Amino acid sequence: MRVPSIDGKLPELNDLPTPDALRASVIGKEATLVWNWQLPEQHPNFSSLGFEVERQDGKRWAVPTTTFSDFNLAFGTYTYRVRVLGEAKERGQRLMHVSEWSEAAQAVVNVACSGAPSIQLTVQAAPRAYASQPVKLRLVGAATVPEGCHLGKTTYRVQLADGSHRSEPLPVDARGRFDATIEPANPDDQSAPENLSYTVTATAEDEAGPTTSDAYTLNLQMRNPYAPRNSDD
Repeated sequence: MRVPSIDGKLPELNDLPTPDALRASVIGKEATLVWNWQLPEQHPNFSSLGFEVERQDGKRWAVPTTTFSDFNLAFGTYTYRVRVLGEAKERGQRLMHVSEWSEAAQAVVNVACSGAPSIQLTVQAAPRAYASQPVKLRLVGAATVPEGCHLGKTTYRVQLADGSHRSEPLPVDARGRFDATIEPANPDDQSAPENLSYTVTATAEDEAGPTTSDAYTLNLQMRNPYAPRNSDD
């Protein structure tokens, strides 16, 4: 059976039972409504029968069953109510049999953000070879959030070949861009191994959660300060 048109201008006769137990649940940006309604034993011969759902802003939907979902909602609170519509012809006249509106139900959408950030990272070491001074790395990139999201904490993580690691906040500008020079190892560590391997990642988060960049690995060779040098060193 088809659903009655909610834009029709038929005379209305309020003689149907009211839907009850209207309840709303929210997952992300989607509100789902369910309710109870039983067709009475004595009823007209309906040519169409369904439900009208109304939101507090006046938007309405015609639905065939006792459930309805409202998608892509912005952050906020939404109030809904529902009634029954049944079209029938009696004595040659088309009528819309209706019920009273149900008690209202509210859906609270807490997530305004549609997804986690995207993040790009490039790691540079200058120069490519070092004496015994501490190694420094330059981290360049940007974290971008979807519309409606706000960039939260950004951090970097550096892991050495021996399994040790270091993680610190990563400053960004108003557009989520960063250009930071860091000392990946502990500054108090006076050891200077001949070969260094660093694996660097950056993580950014918004209301929807965190995202970690692809790992960027640098393999560097320490310069031997006692080795003979070319004239151009």
